[in-house]
Amino acid sequence: MSETTTSKSEQNRQGSDDRPALVKHVLTLRTDRSDRAALRRGQRLETNYFALPLLGAYLSGRESTDQACYRFAALCASFPAVADLAGQRFGQVMRRNDPDQGASDGAVAKRLFVMQRQPLRIADSTFRSLLQIVDPVGVDWADLYWLYMFWDHPNRAKRIGRRQQVLEQFYRPIAVSKTDEPDQPSDGTAITNQPNKTDLETSKNG
Repeated sequence: MSETTTSKSEQNRQGSDDRPALVKHVLTLRTDRSDRAALRRGQRLETNYFALPLLGAYLSGRESTDQACYRFAALCASFPAVADLAGQRFGQVMRRNDPDQGASDGAVAKRLFVMQRQPLRIADSTFRSLLQIVDPVGVDWADLYWLYMFWDHPNRAKRIGRRQQVLEQFYRPIAVSKTDEPDQPSDGTAITNQPNKTDLETSKNG
């Protein structure tokens, strides 16, 4: 697949693009070979500095949130041929392209179950293996961004709820409305998509 191909779903985003600024930024960066390499190398804490010049303006300064951003950017840059398709949630894409057709003992289903108890630093590798197994044409990268941002949320209910959404999408595919936006990640604090602002506030009550 050509990295420069623009799908109808991608074109439809124009004029009503509500994706987080970081997502749009990374999708643009990954079209450049050197930027793509830098984002991939910035995946781990000890090598974040490779991607810092590219992502610095979009980081909050909070380690847990920033690491989610680095890992998401590295994932997106590692799969440049996977297009950004609005509304194509990760769990639905896994089911639609599952070589075992949703079988509970299949490689995809097993990984989706195992990752429910994995912290993001480990689940990140599982996300990668799943994308390699199903080799999808596209996915909603904003959906993956929110999965990464909520995966290690300090609020247990929000963390578990977000993780289980992937399984729900896999076993009960549903049509997604454009108004189906993620819950606010903290105590009523609005999400902002602007650089130098955090996309995820830490829950005061844990």
